[in-house]
Amino acid sequence: MGYVDRFAGRPAAFLAVLAGLLGALVLPPAAAHAGVTSGYAYLWANQPTTASYDPSTYYSFNSTGAVNHVVRLAVGRYEVQLPNLGAAGGVAHATAYGNTGNTCQIGFWTRSGDTLLMHVNCFAGSAYADTVFTAAFVNRPTAADFTYLFADQPTAASYTPTSSYQFNSSGASNTIQRLGTGYYMVNVNGVRGIGDVQITGYGANLARCSVGSFASLGYPRFGGVAFVHCVDAASAPVDANFTLTTSVLTGFLGRVPAAYARVDPPAPLTRTTPYTPTTLFNSTGSGVTATRTGVGRTVVAMPGQPLIGGTVHVTAYSFGTERCGVAAWGSIGVTVQCWQGSVAYDSPFTVVFQA
Repeated sequence: MGYVDRFAGRPAAFLAVLAGLLGALVLPPAAAHAGVTSGYAYLWANQPTTASYDPSTYYSFNSTGAVNHVVRLAVGRYEVQLPNLGAAGGVAHATAYGNTGNTCQIGFWTRSGDTLLMHVNCFAGSAYADTVFTAAFVNRPTAADFTYLFADQPTAASYTPTSSYQFNSSGASNTIQRLGTGYYMVNVNGVRGIGDVQITGYGANLARCSVGSFASLGYPRFGGVAFVHCVDAASAPVDANFTLTTSVLTGFLGRVPAAYARVDPPAPLTRTTPYTPTTLFNSTGSGVTATRTGVGRTVVAMPGQPLIGGTVHVTAYSFGTERCGVAAWGSIGVTVQCWQGSVAYDSPFTVVFQA
């Protein structure tokens, strides 16, 4: 199944930036890629107060065949250990799981011998809080039309992320422009646009980062643009580090089986019948549907996907202060819950399932 993306309903200032970009599009020269090990891993960390454990094998995978491990360092702080994936670079993501409204983000990731150590920080408001979460890591996959980056210069006017911590399957470089406090434009050049965007905040202090909008810049390979918005615990715009992954017709780890969708609340909000999301992909060819089941709560059905297993990531789709997390996933689909402050809230979001 193909994908459709739409840029309607976004702020005029951002549309003006996009129009200028389309009018003067120049692809950068191809960037040389370092020869590092390619691999990926994911897990569901569902024992938030346990000192040390191996996650369920249904929801934990390491492409090297090793067993992933989770260590609780302190309240709301965890170390995810991914054996045999300790090469330089890559990208990491995390998302909170459950109905708490908490937020999880990447603290940092590093190597210890052959093991990749990913630190995950979870918050209730601005305070660390024990939280169930999903986490994933990938380093230079073989998928086409796939990009990732670590944005680590939050106050720079514009820059190209460090080569070890960005990837673009076309060989071009990804770039970032700061548009204002907590607002960024990410250009992914040379790929066949953007079908899905996933973003995770980064650091010791809470930074909730959402995708405000995204679009493809033209066929066949003019790349795409994604606008990122970050806020602090008080919902004020904040300059922040973040990780970002884009994909077309593949999952956020650069492989299938996978499915993704950009989901907007239906009109009217009382509607309880399934509807087709704005942007979607399902590697089984069976489509994606969404059903609003309550305030801020949506079940996204992905027929044919092995949903008893795998992993899920969710990103709010908004220039506001909304946040979204994974409430559950299983045979009926992926349940997403969105919030604004302490209140359930109907927000658009992007969601991806990867097995």
